[in-house]
Amino acid sequence: MKNCRRIVAALLATLMLTSIAPAAHAMEEEWGKVNHVYHPNTPAETYTHAYTDVTPGAWYYDAVMTLTEGGLLGGYGGGKFGPDDSLTRAQVNILRFRLYGQNVPSDDWGFEYKPLQDKNTASRAFAAITFMWQIDRKGGTKLLTEYETALIKDAGYGLAYEISSDGILASMWGTVYDNWRAALAAGKNIEYRDSIDDFPDADTIHQWIDENYELMAAALSMSGTKEELTARCEQLLLYAYNLGMIGGVDDIGTLDPYGSLTRAQVSQMLFNVGWTYSGAISYMYG
Repeated sequence: MKNCRRIVAALLATLMLTSIAPAAHAMEEEWGKVNHVYHPNTPAETYTHAYTDVTPGAWYYDAVMTLTEGGLLGGYGGGKFGPDDSLTRAQVNILRFRLYGQNVPSDDWGFEYKPLQDKNTASRAFAAITFMWQIDRKGGTKLLTEYETALIKDAGYGLAYEISSDGILASMWGTVYDNWRAALAAGKNIEYRDSIDDFPDADTIHQWIDENYELMAAALSMSGTKEELTARCEQLLLYAYNLGMIGGVDDIGTLDPYGSLTRAQVSQMLFNVGWTYSGAISYMYG
């Protein structure tokens, strides 16, 4: 039974997100108008846009084109998307607002650190912590069956933000849960991590957190002692990995926290888990 529970828990880590070297791009994103709702991992029925650098057959094609149809991303203009370009931290912060149906603040909310003006390349760890922090703050409306509730409770707190006694899962995790249920039916079995020390590059992850916990606190308005903030960063990275938001970069599950995240990679990540539009919240409440 213990192995069964571990297998079930591991199903949440089915989405692989690899990292490649960043490519600088000076052009700015043309943010579209978010207007469509799509289910997780489901392409738009038709594509009314086209990019000269995103061609059919590319591993990220459906992800990029569906995000474009949904209005989340709009490319650089002139038919360019820049799939291999890295994302800036400012772009990651803009995305987290748009994904959850919120308007991007007109004024940067930071004091010494200005999140919407940070043009530094976003690392894999920065993006994962930023997105998971937003999700973890939401409430719950997703009803599970008694059997499914028992399974996910057995998987541990790190796999679910909140499950009440009547089996309600946090609403913002609804589309992730849909993928988890599909993976369960498919018999997926991928390793689940109980702590940062379970990663082969644990020392590197701890080093990244020690160097960047103050940055994350400033970007996400988190407060607390160093111990509390580093523990929170560890928790959010585990959430991101175990829920499949970000995977290892090799066969042994190396997290590579310093690695950059390309526009194609983040598109595939958001497409896979259903966060392709700010209207995703409507689907998850439905």
